[in-house]
Amino acid sequence: MQTILGSGGAIGNALAKELTNYTSEIRLVSRNPEKMNPEDMLFPADLTSREQVEKAVLGSEVAYLTVGLPYNHKIWKSQWPVIMENVIQACMKHQCKLVFFDNIYMYEARSLDPITEDL
Repeated sequence: MQTILGSGGAIGNALAKELTNYTSEIRLVSRNPEKMNPEDMLFPADLTSREQVEKAVLGSEVAYLTVGLPYNHKIWKSQWPVIMENVIQACMKHQCKLVFFDNIYMYEARSLDPITEDL
């Protein structure tokens, strides 16, 4: 089982399509998951909930963290540590490998509250 945590964004969608070259067991996890491939398993979950993350990772060989939070430093400051802790703990508990995708720089700095290296 390959699990994409935070599926539905640009990275998660591209990954879901690519993973079909390696497995037919793909679990897509997000608040409102949608299939990218006919065989995808959908798992609605909130990654800020430790219990939901543990259930989402259960049975997975590899979990890919591709979650995309809104481009706002207040949201990142409050939610990102919780999500990371939940995912790391769930992967350790279930002996699941974790692959982390990050592409913050793909976003344009149009926000009134831009994220910079200083944060």
